[in-house]
Amino acid sequence: MPPKSTGKEKGVDKEEVLQAVVIAESFNQRFAPLTANKPRCLLPMCNAPLLDWTFESLSVAGVHEVFVMCQSHFESIEQAIQKSKWSQSASPLKIHAMKLPTSTQSFGDALRFVDSQSIITNDFVLVSGDMVCNVKIDEMVKAHKARRKLDHEVIMTVLVKEAAVGHRTRPKGETAIFTLDAESRQLLHYEGVPAVPKVSNATISRALLKEAELDIRYDLIDCGIDVCSVDVPIIFSDNFHENDLRRDFVTDVLTSEILGKKIYCHFADDGYAARVRDPMTYAAVSRDILGRWCFPLVPDDNHPGGHQYEHLPGNRYLAKDKVVLSRNCKIGNNTLIGPGSRLNDTARVEGSVLGENCTIEGGAMIRNSYLWNNVHIGAGCIIKESILGAGVILETGTVVERGCLIGEGVVVKAHSRVIEFSRIAKRNG
Repeated sequence: MPPKSTGKEKGVDKEEVLQAVVIAESFNQRFAPLTANKPRCLLPMCNAPLLDWTFESLSVAGVHEVFVMCQSHFESIEQAIQKSKWSQSASPLKIHAMKLPTSTQSFGDALRFVDSQSIITNDFVLVSGDMVCNVKIDEMVKAHKARRKLDHEVIMTVLVKEAAVGHRTRPKGETAIFTLDAESRQLLHYEGVPAVPKVSNATISRALLKEAELDIRYDLIDCGIDVCSVDVPIIFSDNFHENDLRRDFVTDVLTSEILGKKIYCHFADDGYAARVRDPMTYAAVSRDILGRWCFPLVPDDNHPGGHQYEHLPGNRYLAKDKVVLSRNCKIGNNTLIGPGSRLNDTARVEGSVLGENCTIEGGAMIRNSYLWNNVHIGAGCIIKESILGAGVILETGTVVERGCLIGEGVVVKAHSRVIEFSRIAKRNG
């Protein structure tokens, strides 16, 4: 357990310290079998762990102190932080990794643990360990604190961003209807919209309909970034039935006459913010990073993994370290080739990311896919819209259809066909 925060790290006065709590536990298996040997927060995104992208985003936002809450693979996460640039003396962040109790089963349990540790000294930023963002969170913090000066019942500000219903970073099954006060943007009603069964209407109380002017929105992405008062973990501790931050906590706060607390929304008019919630949003955020929507967080500058990339026309990125390209290979737009990787004659890669030390044999085609470190693709293989874990080997002529997840170290025999949306793990023993 780290020492309780004093607010004096790195010469920063207590009143100026901006803290963040990162919940690095996912509490689901959406990336299985890729998460069999590592947590979701350490999965590589454009050749850097997701957690590093989160730290980079918090650093840009002016955060000084970060508490990372995790349970499974705690040692791996702690070691990754110690080996990263964030543990160096020049780092703008002071990071504490804290192991959650084995009884932790939900986001609410994690926040109850935060409350029990007495580490939060002021309003803080609450995020998950799979966030990529270049939004000026510090402005959101200032707006939140300004509201709290006028009204101490304000306990949370939620970052949202306008986006079309079918936007690529909008996760299916985790959308919501936000009902706001049109002028102040106070959140008055929150209703999650499930993917199944489909719903076509919302339930809003008559009392709300008497408000002067309501703004009812289904075109907002919940960015998963909140500014919270110290009351938030306390309320979780007082209400053990609350497990989900949105479905339970936000709903209870908005409907409780006893609590009397208030939540506001902050609109990100500029910038980029998204969570990697599932394989679909993993692909979407990867494309956005390659497309430079997250600038200054781009592969050729501020790359969290510390790699050096050359940015070529068409948003093609080549590592500056030992990449071998045959004369007849083809690299399409929106593609990143990691250090030590090799493309042989007539190999073709489009809209994809290759990790470190990958080998693509002649005639192979990789389209809109993500290959992690040390992957070997045999001659004539075809890979479509899939994710291949570290050390995967596809033998000659293998076809991987869209939506597949192939776990670490799997060997697929020659001329096999992996059907759509398959999940393949390496057999134990």
